[in-house]
Amino acid sequence: MFPFLSPTSPLPSGSIPLNSGHTLLGAKDKTPFKLPHNLSQLIYNYFAANGVMLPGIQGLRIVRWARLKLPNGQIARSLWKEKEKCFDQLRKARNVKFICETTEKFGEVQFFFHHQTKGFAVVSIFSDPNNELLESSFQALHVCKYQGNQALQVIQVDAIHSVVAMIPFDPSPESDSISQIGQRHFMVEKFGLDMDGLRGVQDEGEE
Repeated sequence: MFPFLSPTSPLPSGSIPLNSGHTLLGAKDKTPFKLPHNLSQLIYNYFAANGVMLPGIQGLRIVRWARLKLPNGQIARSLWKEKEKCFDQLRKARNVKFICETTEKFGEVQFFFHHQTKGFAVVSIFSDPNNELLESSFQALHVCKYQGNQALQVIQVDAIHSVVAMIPFDPSPESDSISQIGQRHFMVEKFGLDMDGLRGVQDEGEE
């Protein structure tokens, strides 16, 4: 009766299914993007620490992807494309909950990329939750500080558990679009699928 609710809706052309059950979705770079030095070093060091030597740290180029479909049907987005949109076009789905070793973390996705059959994300990690607020709320209120480029990290996409909302704890006129370093946010779980997941993922094209 409602074909757009079918979980087997075909993926758009150009998407890349990954071994982890995640799927990279456009938009994406038409040609490999030359990374600035800080990101080039970050990605080079990550792969070197995992026994993979990339072909030189200078001028490292990758193809960035804007979105990732999770196994639970949620669509994670990224700052790379979201920051180009007008306020009323923002989807606000670029924050994710992921596992780092055995610890639950929250991060703002900068962009996604892949190497061979594995997917990765560059994320800006929020600070650990304020312990006093966490305890007084019986583990319900996770208030974290946004750390911007000071806390960038590469993670594998299979560490991503879900899309979450990071809501400004001390709202300001600017806080609804781009977060400010040091600004406090509280985490809200996003229950259910976004409309991309319900209608079948639509291709946003290449940039």
